[in-house]
Amino acid sequence: MPNNLPFSAMCRRKFDNLFSFVTVCSFVWLSVVIMWADLLNAGSPQGRVTTTITSQTMTANNKERRAVFRGSVVLTQGDLVVHSDVMIVVFKQEDRSDRETKEETNEGGTASAHHARKVERIEARGNVIIEKASGKAKCRRAIYFKDEEKIVLLGSPVAWQDGTRVSGQKMIMYLKENRSIVEGDSHVVFVEEEDA
Repeated sequence: MPNNLPFSAMCRRKFDNLFSFVTVCSFVWLSVVIMWADLLNAGSPQGRVTTTITSQTMTANNKERRAVFRGSVVLTQGDLVVHSDVMIVVFKQEDRSDRETKEETNEGGTASAHHARKVERIEARGNVIIEKASGKAKCRRAIYFKDEEKIVLLGSPVAWQDGTRVSGQKMIMYLKENRSIVEGDSHVVFVEEEDA
């Protein structure tokens, strides 16, 4: 069937499709960024966020400033859930002046002190699934760098939202700048409603 649209109408239609494509890609990436942005300490009025990690085993090494969680690992923070086979939390080197001590009293009236250690990075390895109401992402490895506010997804990363799928070999999300880069075999599939 021949196209009887004038040239200007065809150009406008192509531009509208390209604009829709860019808008949808930006929306999907923003959703993935928001999923991991919840790991920042900005969720509560005091700037504190409760993060829970469960696993079959946990090994902490204070000299190496890290905790390794293995087997059915689940990180939960609000409506953000991250699943992986292994998760490594690396803490910052702390001076005594950096330590924040919090005293709590338990049911028996005994006071105990807890040191709030600051996270340097979190790495999830093996069958990584990131879920939030706004979208979902899968990859083999994800690394969150707290100071840089950067997330790197490696190992065939794929992100979905509302029927739109973005994939590549490596995805880098810069949370402060609200921008993302897909490297290697970048591929986007989106469903667009047709004009009536």
